[in-house]
Amino acid sequence: MAFMILLLALAILAAAIGGAVWLIRRDVRREARKVQHATAGNGRPLPSPDSPTSSSSQLTKRAVVVGALGLAMIIPLALVEDVVKERSSRHQEVLQEISGSWGARQELRGPVLVVPFIERQLETKTVTDDVGRTIKTEIPSYVRRLAWVLPEDLTIDADLEPERRQRGIYETLVYTGALEIDGTFARPDLTQLSNSIDHIEWDNASIIVLLSDLRSLDHVLPLSWKDDTIGWESGVGLPWIDTSGFHAPVSLGDMVESTPLSEEEPFDFHIQFSLRGSEGFYFAPLGRSTSAQIASSWPDPSFQGSILPTDRTVDESGFSARWEIPQLAREYPQMGLLGSEVLDTSKVTVTGVRLFEAVSLYSLIERSVKYGILFIALTYMTFLVFELQFGARLHYVQYALIGAALSLFFLILLSLSEHIGFAGAYGAAAAVAIAIITGYTAAALRSPGAAITVCAMLTGLYGLLFTILHLADFALLMGTGLLTVVLILLMAVTRNLGRRDKRLPSLSPTESPA
Repeated sequence: MAFMILLLALAILAAAIGGAVWLIRRDVRREARKVQHATAGNGRPLPSPDSPTSSSSQLTKRAVVVGALGLAMIIPLALVEDVVKERSSRHQEVLQEISGSWGARQELRGPVLVVPFIERQLETKTVTDDVGRTIKTEIPSYVRRLAWVLPEDLTIDADLEPERRQRGIYETLVYTGALEIDGTFARPDLTQLSNSIDHIEWDNASIIVLLSDLRSLDHVLPLSWKDDTIGWESGVGLPWIDTSGFHAPVSLGDMVESTPLSEEEPFDFHIQFSLRGSEGFYFAPLGRSTSAQIASSWPDPSFQGSILPTDRTVDESGFSARWEIPQLAREYPQMGLLGSEVLDTSKVTVTGVRLFEAVSLYSLIERSVKYGILFIALTYMTFLVFELQFGARLHYVQYALIGAALSLFFLILLSLSEHIGFAGAYGAAAAVAIAIITGYTAAALRSPGAAITVCAMLTGLYGLLFTILHLADFALLMGTGLLTVVLILLMAVTRNLGRRDKRLPSLSPTESPA
């Protein structure tokens, strides 16, 4: 679609330039015929009020003044750009309000198995008895510690369903996610963490799931732990840890005490819940072997994080991405004591996907305003060419009004696009600007041909701008190409400016009038 609009805009612009060239040549031929008839009648050309020198000086003067007017048009364009930024800022505030009530960016870290144990410590004290002897004695003390254990195998399956939420005239993209987490835990050998374990509290173990925004949880099924079903409890169960999440108590005593460590079967688990979020979904690869699958009907994903997907499929119907992450890709061990980086959300890197909006409404409008000075410059140059060829000159006030009409296009675009969308608003704003300038040109220059040429030129320029704005990856290339093509065409059209006076026949110094 964008390619067809581009071809159509180029065709219209070429037709406008060709029409301008034809009008100029027609005017030159008429002027030449008038000079020939006058010369044939009395043997000398009719006196011209403008000599080559005065014509050149007038052209320079008008070009300078019109150029100054064009630069002055930066002021209304800057004012329009300020309005766009103000509306964009308000839009961001509304997005944050919607995210606060619906759900923010979601980051999943878990599950993590937490096992408490009692560590026996000996403290050596030196005392003096009644007879003055120094005696060293060891006094035992007991400290409760918490060990965290990561899954052996971790599989995450997330299905994100996007939708639009609206508040007033603003809307934002949010999603509802359905998550299933499967995996296994191996029986931890806590002697690798401490050589002074007095006993392990297997019956007080718990499974912790860390989630960045708990307010958005919709439906949480109980934890499936081996052959048992366990309900979740709010919080992580560790009051001194400032991390949002939920936990489930699991009893490992009977399983561990009845089976030797070498014969212990893994503890398999299944977690299922749904949540709401915005912007994106991210996860931490906590398993010794982590496999993740994220799918959505949103067609513009942006995969982010330190680890990119192994396989991905992106088309108009949505995307699907799969990660296969081994333990060696992580920067933390499989087991450790509480207080290290796994339960610190600022130290565990996450990877995932952002539901990316390729070009937002206000960024499109802001980019279009940046082309405003180009529109004004091209329009003013076109009118200067018409003045030189048709002899009908615009007043400087008329130039200023035409520049104001070109600036008004962007304000109309902003006000309409917040209600009817960018494409419809662009078409309506362009139609209003073209109609105003075309009608004003026809009345000011009294030349239907000039008005038609200006109409075709503006139509082509607005069509090219629409195409450039939607070709985000090629916007700079297209804009540079447009400037180059327009400069070449204008140079071709104005290549004979100033020659008309030079080509007029003049009297020789010895020739006397008839």
